[in-house]
Amino acid sequence: MPRFLSVTLKVLFALLLLVLLAVVGALVALRVPSVQTNLAKRAASILTDKLGQQVIVGRVDVRPFSRVLLEGVRVLDRRGNELFNIGRADADIRLFTVFDPSHLHVGKLTLEEPRFNLITYKDQPDSTTLTQFISSIKRLLGPPDTTKVSKPFDFKIEAIGLRNGRFVLERQDVPRIPEYGRTMDYAHMQLDSIYADADQLWFKGDTIHANIRGLRTVDTPSGTRLRELTSNMTYAGKFWEFDKLMLRVQNSQLHDYIRFEYDHFLNFTDFNDSVKVIARLQPSRVYSDDIAKFAPQPFMRDLKETVLISGQAKGYVRNFTTKNLDIQYGRNSRVKGDINVEGLPNFKESFIEMRLQPSVVDGRDIRRYIPASGWPYMQRLGIVKLKGQFLGFYNDFVANGSFQTALGSVVSDVNLKFKNDPRFSSYEGQVRTTGFQLGKLLGDESMVRDITMNGKVAGVGFDARTARLTANATVQSIWLNGYRYRNITTNGKFSRESFTGQVAANDPSLQFDADGTIDLNKARQAFDLRARVRRADLRALGLTKQSVTIATTADVKFQGLKLDNLLGYARLRNSRLSYAGRTVPVDTLDIISRYGNGQRLLTVRSEVLNLDLAGNFTPTTVIRDVTTLVAEYKLNFRSNDADIAAYYRRKRQRPLPDYQIALNLYLKRPNPVLRLFMPQLSLSDSTRIDGSFRNGQTSIFQLGATWTSSATTACSSRTATSNSTRPSYPTNPRYWPRPTSPPLGSGCRG
Repeated sequence: MPRFLSVTLKVLFALLLLVLLAVVGALVALRVPSVQTNLAKRAASILTDKLGQQVIVGRVDVRPFSRVLLEGVRVLDRRGNELFNIGRADADIRLFTVFDPSHLHVGKLTLEEPRFNLITYKDQPDSTTLTQFISSIKRLLGPPDTTKVSKPFDFKIEAIGLRNGRFVLERQDVPRIPEYGRTMDYAHMQLDSIYADADQLWFKGDTIHANIRGLRTVDTPSGTRLRELTSNMTYAGKFWEFDKLMLRVQNSQLHDYIRFEYDHFLNFTDFNDSVKVIARLQPSRVYSDDIAKFAPQPFMRDLKETVLISGQAKGYVRNFTTKNLDIQYGRNSRVKGDINVEGLPNFKESFIEMRLQPSVVDGRDIRRYIPASGWPYMQRLGIVKLKGQFLGFYNDFVANGSFQTALGSVVSDVNLKFKNDPRFSSYEGQVRTTGFQLGKLLGDESMVRDITMNGKVAGVGFDARTARLTANATVQSIWLNGYRYRNITTNGKFSRESFTGQVAANDPSLQFDADGTIDLNKARQAFDLRARVRRADLRALGLTKQSVTIATTADVKFQGLKLDNLLGYARLRNSRLSYAGRTVPVDTLDIISRYGNGQRLLTVRSEVLNLDLAGNFTPTTVIRDVTTLVAEYKLNFRSNDADIAAYYRRKRQRPLPDYQIALNLYLKRPNPVLRLFMPQLSLSDSTRIDGSFRNGQTSIFQLGATWTSSATTACSSRTATSNSTRPSYPTNPRYWPRPTSPPLGSGCRG
């Protein structure tokens, strides 16, 4: 028994020594170049069989149980051209045993100068795609035949590093874009100088996951530089996902989540139409110059803008939807809300739907998108605060929202169509304004200033001289031609500074309703109206200096807005004339003003008086000169030297125009109206006055009158004449010729 045990131990020791020598011999053999060369060929043969594509391994350096170094690893495509090339692969072995070779765990795999070429040949597409290559990797990791009960190969890589890699995507069946060399051409890419580190690697079917850190590369044709990509990345046959993303391209920076969805990887060559993007962005900064690297449109290269953006987006570049979008742009612009865009990257042909939260737009920030002829209007609006819904193209959209501008506030539900020439821009919808300075917007405040209104408008043109629009509106307030009108309602058409339709006012100084035409064009100023005036305060309206109020029913047709320019007629019925708290009715009053052959003719017909004036005069000049004449005669009659001296010290010397007037006045029943203005004066009914007034270097006033005394005084008819001459230059009135006339009371018996 002891001998048997001794023999057995010797045999076991010999076997153990043999195994040890065999293992040591194998390990030593693995360090022999010829063995490593044969091992490289064997490894290449196994990989070729597993991947289904030819694999070439230049050199293998095995350091048992710790490290494997591969050099010159090449994978060829179906045509025998290079698909994949690794200059050097250094694998840090974490788990491997000769007793169970079905397990291989690599701590870190460092790939130096890896090259991947994905080429589609013209007229003969290659069958090798990235998806198929990954499927080959899958075959390496497990048996393709699921009926086999053999244990799958347990292959794991904990981390991977890329050093100075290159990726080439070349579609020879697709021509290069005209902008090749300036922007990315997704069918002809050359990504060079690829560096990255990744861990948390796992493979599941055709899906690869990795935690990528510091991926950087450059597209050499366009010079587009990826400065950093750090993310939890998952790549599969139908999607490519980047979670916890930090992406820096050129100077732009994006984070936090982006996912690309596609049918196959080559959809990236038609990115705008074929790759769906899902993004969740934390505040990210994007430069238009960087976007231009991916969008070849020429206008994109000219923007030179920066955008700070956050929110959620989903869709294709040509058609995407955003939620909770927050865009900060230019000097002061900030747009917040939900936005849908269809048609990018061509902004001018993109259909946009925006549901905005309170936002701000500075016209200077969007000037490049506004036609040159429309810029002055946008500039006058200044910084615009807005919210609401906007639907359409950049130059043809519906605006249903509120706007607070430098010129006032506007609430609208309007369709706006902007043309290169603002005369042909159009608008239609509901508008409400508050203190909106319309005159400043139009660039002319001489006729109209601010307006507060609510109504429906439809029109063409933004230039008051050529604009045409219809309006059914209530105007709470408008400054027009020197007066602020309130509580006006309109229903009519505005065309080239004229209005035709119905208008009514309930203003403190003007209450009326009328229909007809009002033309405010400076070359054609005219009124053609049928109106019922309940009250008109002429002094408040800037028409007279005296406090005169009228009420009447009028048929008015005349040209001009100023007294000197009035030509036409006014037929007034059932009028009431008020002055200084006194009122008198006037049943009929017709006024006709004509001008021809250098002569002005003014005719007045009423139950109060008939008046005919003829001459080469202007009404305001006559009123001024007659007022001056009366004042100076009063000084003459009072003979107060101190008052006379003070008057002439104040009097402004100016040249006096030459004109003359012929007067024919028939006072039918003048006293009711006369007592409104001069209660102390009374004239006989049926008084006739003829005379003339000539003004020049010397003013000559001639007057003749006939009247019939009243029945209570039993006076007979009398005739009186008066002649007065006054120098037109400043002198002492006491040296003027005295007026001559017989006593007006002559012939009366008291």
